[in-house]
Amino acid sequence: MLLILRRTDEAIDKLNEALHIYNGLNADASYISEVHYHFAECLEERGDLSGALSHSQICKRLRENTFGLMDPRSVDSFRQTARILLAPYRDYHGVLTPQIKKAYSEAIFCLEKVFRYLKTVKESRKERKANKGMKRSDSMVTLDGTQSARLPLDTDLVSLVNIAGPLVRSPFGPSPPIPRTLLHQLTRRIVGLKLALVDNPKHRDIIRTSRTKLSSEKESLDSEDAKSVILRLAAVSPSVYLDGLLQRLDDNDECAIDELKIALMLTEQETVGVSH
Repeated sequence: MLLILRRTDEAIDKLNEALHIYNGLNADASYISEVHYHFAECLEERGDLSGALSHSQICKRLRENTFGLMDPRSVDSFRQTARILLAPYRDYHGVLTPQIKKAYSEAIFCLEKVFRYLKTVKESRKERKANKGMKRSDSMVTLDGTQSARLPLDTDLVSLVNIAGPLVRSPFGPSPPIPRTLLHQLTRRIVGLKLALVDNPKHRDIIRTSRTKLSSEKESLDSEDAKSVILRLAAVSPSVYLDGLLQRLDDNDECAIDELKIALMLTEQETVGVSH
């Protein structure tokens, strides 16, 4: 609350007190992780990204050990750590120093965990929906014998509420909801970071040439080709998919260049035309 009110210094003082008390009482790791999470938020707000990253990484480690990878609280920590890692290099287009490369690599590692979580949630949702199987009437009989309308049971009710994963409540309030469009945003972000880390001169030249052609020519994607690339990206992860794609470039796979262009169009262009 103090952070929301922009009383950052006061919030930090309170968090220092809480951390001292919790450590003295050997409190549950879930409570200590919350203090570190909010500490990171406060220090990021104040511009101390180094301190914010330190607290965020501690929180991430505690939440991973306490809740596991497939918990929204851990996922929120992965997102926070990646955001703080990348904050100093937002819209950066200069030479990548070893420090920047390390930050990019660590951010990709965190974002890949978020990607796997979201993919698991999406697949579980589809499985639950498929298991409903049986069609039911769109009306129901009440106790007095009359009929009243109701939602069809094959409606994806999960999509009607802004919840992803199990309902949880962290010690200091509800876990923040995960945006619906995050999977697409993650794919774009991971691909962008991964391509920025490419060192192989041949790969860099092919990527640069492909981007130049895409910017100078207005191309539309074949719907089947686009679908194929999207399915491959989702089947593993954007990072693993790109590793395989770059390996195919080394093997002189002619289809790999076309696939790379499609991946660039899907992840770097704001609007993409699709031909049927």
